[in-house]
Amino acid sequence: MKYGLSNIRNFKQVDYDTATTFVKQNWMKLVIILFALFIILKKDISLNFNLQAAGSSAQAPREYYQPNNQNVSLQPQPQVTATPEPVKSSYKIPEKRVEQSIVPSLPYFEPDHQLETQKTQKKIKKTAKKKKDNRANTFANLAFILNPTYAKRKNIDNEIVIQKQEIVYRYVKRFADISVEEMKKYGIPASITLAQGLLESDAGQSRLSKNNNNHFGIKCFSKKCGKGHCANFTDDTHKDFFRKYKNVWESYRAHSTFLQRDRYKHLKDLGTTDYKGWARGLKKAGYATDKKYADKLIKIIETLELHQYDE
Repeated sequence: MKYGLSNIRNFKQVDYDTATTFVKQNWMKLVIILFALFIILKKDISLNFNLQAAGSSAQAPREYYQPNNQNVSLQPQPQVTATPEPVKSSYKIPEKRVEQSIVPSLPYFEPDHQLETQKTQKKIKKTAKKKKDNRANTFANLAFILNPTYAKRKNIDNEIVIQKQEIVYRYVKRFADISVEEMKKYGIPASITLAQGLLESDAGQSRLSKNNNNHFGIKCFSKKCGKGHCANFTDDTHKDFFRKYKNVWESYRAHSTFLQRDRYKHLKDLGTTDYKGWARGLKKAGYATDKKYADKLIKIIETLELHQYDE
């Protein structure tokens, strides 16, 4: 009996030593295996838990009762399939940048004021071919803006009035952006620049504006001019020489720098929103000899609502 127990003890001692040696030699592998088993078990538990939770939430709601001929019958509510919520992303699709002109539609040319339409254009062409009426050339482009009742009093064809309105509209559309940029750089109200350009150049149709690109009636005060510097339209005195410019933009910049002279400098104190003060100040400083010059500028600005560009 003792012999048997001794053998058993020796056998256990050998197994213990062997196991100890194995653990010492492979302890790193055993740690990795145990860690892997722990992760697998944890995922399995989590998966079962989620499946149970999903199953419980997907159960159909309680049945409802619906009366039918005074008898209450139990009808199950239709099963509702849960719609998964869309995944929210922090990424924002960049908006497409659309460059727009700062020139909005002018109220003076809205449809109720007989703005150009295809039908009107066709009518104008037909009238021009049949009548061969050149009366439109006898009126300034600003005539019906400065004097709105003139066309009605003189019984002038509506097509002629519309033609003039279109010319004025195109001018504003073309040069409003330039006027705003000049305002930002030199402090001159854009409405004043546009109104002066419209009035002095007859909306870009005068001989001076077409031949010289001079839209502001700026004269040449130099006694010694190079070729192409200026031009004379009256053949009288040197005072009737007007500056020539390579392009219209150069004319607009010359207008801005011209108003930086000492006689106009005080107008900057008015800011860029007091167009009336600027109009009267320009007349008083001697920009033009026309006694109604300031009133005309104000009339043009208010009729076409050009003051919106000063904001």
